[in-house]
Amino acid sequence: MTTLKKIPGIGIPPVPGNTTYIKAGAITIGVEHRLLDFDIALAVEDAGGVGDPNRRATLERLKKEGRIIDDRGVSLHIFDNADGKLVEHLRFDCFDRDPHYHYIFPSEKKNDRHYFKDVTSDSPLTWALEQLKENIPALLTEADAPRLAIKVDQHEVQAIFPEIIKAVEVAERKLSADRRKEKAKVEETPMVRKASG
Repeated sequence: MTTLKKIPGIGIPPVPGNTTYIKAGAITIGVEHRLLDFDIALAVEDAGGVGDPNRRATLERLKKEGRIIDDRGVSLHIFDNADGKLVEHLRFDCFDRDPHYHYIFPSEKKNDRHYFKDVTSDSPLTWALEQLKENIPALLTEADAPRLAIKVDQHEVQAIFPEIIKAVEVAERKLSADRRKEKAKVEETPMVRKASG
């Protein structure tokens, strides 16, 4: 069992327009092409925040210090379908620069973040997909959601796995397009044109 260190905040929720939602019995799995930067993090704070009263001040301090928040990747979200609304309990952020995953404790407005490098030498997305396919009840139990864990039918999850893979492929294509646009924008800056010309 993982040692949990609950910290304030539930992290940045998924952007619905960037997320495909796939129901599997008691849970819904969200597949998101996720972008994260200072502007997005500050916009979340402006919209009510993530449960950490110090988050805005921390973000503003990091920005002034010249620290960079700029990451992207496929995120996999595991939600409880309780009462007709989605409540997130697990998130796998398979980012390019800082891949990690969260156990989320929504009633406490806290989360616990772990790094993929500490649990696998596989790609973060490969490991996360394997966990979805084989291990959701155990992970939900670790995330203090044992009542939800016993409702999960892993066979239902496996039955929708082709849909999950298809959504991941779509998310990866969107991320690749974003990377190409960003690279083209950088290559068009005067400094880069001059250096390469």
